[in-house]
Amino acid sequence: MTLTPTSLARLIFLISSATILAALIFEHIGGLEPCPLCLQQRYAYYFVVPVSLICWLISEDAGKATLYKYAILACGFAMLANTALGTYHAGAEWGFWPGPSTCAAVNTGVLTPDLSGPPPIDCTNAAWRLFGISMAGYNAMISLGLFAIASFASCNPAQCKT
Repeated sequence: MTLTPTSLARLIFLISSATILAALIFEHIGGLEPCPLCLQQRYAYYFVVPVSLICWLISEDAGKATLYKYAILACGFAMLANTALGTYHAGAEWGFWPGPSTCAAVNTGVLTPDLSGPPPIDCTNAAWRLFGISMAGYNAMISLGLFAIASFASCNPAQCKT
């Protein structure tokens, strides 16, 4: 298999689409409510899915090589930031550092909390693990892989004409 700009953009699109789809299935079908950090980690995918689709569609157009290069780089940087966020979240789940103040486990100091709605989800407790790795941990690994693919795709010899 030859790694072309088209195949790399398609790979980023398919992996990122499958990842966000899995998160939504875990939430809406599996009943696992996302915490505030989980929701923040989805933002990168909401950006990368349509941008990588555009990259896939324009990858064969030599006139759009610069647009492809910078758009795929933007996907890579979004996934690099998401790697950091997923690592932070997984570390908070393992107790390596405290989670954010938006987590349910943190005492905000409010004397009369609003009890009318559901309590916020605790970011420091993993709702699900497979082989000891939480969804935040898997997200960090997937995001790092997508960053690597996007980095390689941005410097593909067929696209780098500078």
